[in-house]
Amino acid sequence: MSSIIIEFLKLRRSASWGVVLVLPTVSVLCACVLVRPTDWQLLWVRSIGFYGMVLLPVSLGVLASLVWRVEHQGSNGLALMSAPVTTGRTVAAKATAAWLLAAVMQLVLVLAATAVGSLVLGLPGVLPLRYLVAGLLIAVACAPVCALQSGLSAFTRSFAVPVAIGLALTGAGTAMLLARVPAAWLLPHAWSPARRRSARPARVPPLSSPPRSSPGRVLPSRSVSVRP
Repeated sequence: MSSIIIEFLKLRRSASWGVVLVLPTVSVLCACVLVRPTDWQLLWVRSIGFYGMVLLPVSLGVLASLVWRVEHQGSNGLALMSAPVTTGRTVAAKATAAWLLAAVMQLVLVLAATAVGSLVLGLPGVLPLRYLVAGLLIAVACAPVCALQSGLSAFTRSFAVPVAIGLALTGAGTAMLLARVPAAWLLPHAWSPARRRSARPARVPPLSSPPRSSPGRVLPSRSVSVRP
């Protein structure tokens, strides 16, 4: 626990908090730009669509790179190796810190959707419970992605290389999911429940056809009287 606290102390002036707070809020606001959502389901689906497909996986790579950025500057890496802490403990602490930041992102997403839906759009009630559960599942699914991205960031001093690899894996996972390839679930970037619709759209009832007269039956007709 002390190692995780130390990692968060290192991130006090980091840009990671901007990623955590800005991206989910912008995603919810963009859901109201072109089409005004009329219910909670439409607001959630529009908010989570592009966010789950692109923004979330890429932001996890950015967060992992930001967590390791301090250690790759100057001689901080040598000081870290000489510290009385095992390498495995350090890697686990940094992966946990990145995952906790990702969990806070999902909390910000839920709070932003609730605030926009209630205060801006005036939707009745509050955000349904099933979307809160979906946000929790997204946070859990972020754990393997954070672990993978943290491992990539540990082996390179470059900030952009792990992010680029994460973007490539995100594109590959999205393409495989759209093509319904079973092997897509081997990629942690494809595990996020944000890629699946959390609720089925409402079924539109079929148009009712006009009543047909049965054969041999004559429908009564009104007699119209014409005045001379």
